[in-house]
Amino acid sequence: MPHIVIEYAQDIVAECPISTLMEAAHQGAMDSGLFSNAYDIKTRAMAYADYRVGHTQDCFIHICIHLLSGRSDEQKTKLTHSILKRMQHVVTCAQVITVEAMDMNRASYAKYVSAHTL
Repeated sequence: MPHIVIEYAQDIVAECPISTLMEAAHQGAMDSGLFSNAYDIKTRAMAYADYRVGHTQDCFIHICIHLLSGRSDEQKTKLTHSILKRMQHVVTCAQVITVEAMDMNRASYAKYVSAHTL
């Protein structure tokens, strides 16, 4: 059920289509073995035209994975490393690629699924 949010420097588009970034993140999540249904993984991306990395405008990718609470640190590490590995293979122009896993409060999480999507 993860929500994967990819933030990236807009300049990356010149080297790598965003659909490729999204597919790499999605496949990295599947590679982790933590999710049995690819449909449960939601991936989206946001470009930044204005950014700064230290004193430069080096290209970056930052991926945040929002997960329902309850996963172990070991599982989250396996997930972040799996996605990072996929990203490193598809993007060579990014000077910095970071991935983090964040817990969502299970008790307050709400979800609606339309009957026609099941």
